[in-house]
Amino acid sequence: MPFIFYLKIFMPLLATIPAALAAIWIGSRWLRLRHGGADVQAEIAALRNEVDTLGRELAETQERLDFAEGVLKGLREAHSELPRSS
Repeated sequence: MPFIFYLKIFMPLLATIPAALAAIWIGSRWLRLRHGGADVQAEIAALRNEVDTLGRELAETQERLDFAEGVLKGLREAHSELPRSS
C-alpha cells in the first residue's frame, strides 16, 4: 500500500495541529498579559509615572495661565484708569 493511504488515516489529526498551536499561543499571550510579567509590570509603572509627570506639568501650566490672566486683567484695569490722550 502506498504511503498516502496511511496519511489519510491521520489527516484529521494533522489538521487539528495548527489550530491547537494557535490556541496554545493565544492562551499563553493572554495569560502573560493577564498576570503581567515583569516587563509588563515595568511598562505599566513607567506609564503611570509619565501620567503623573504630565499631570504635574498640566497643573503648573494652568497656574501660570491663571497668573498671566490676572496680570493682564490688572494691566487692563490700570490702563483704563489712565486719562486718554486727544
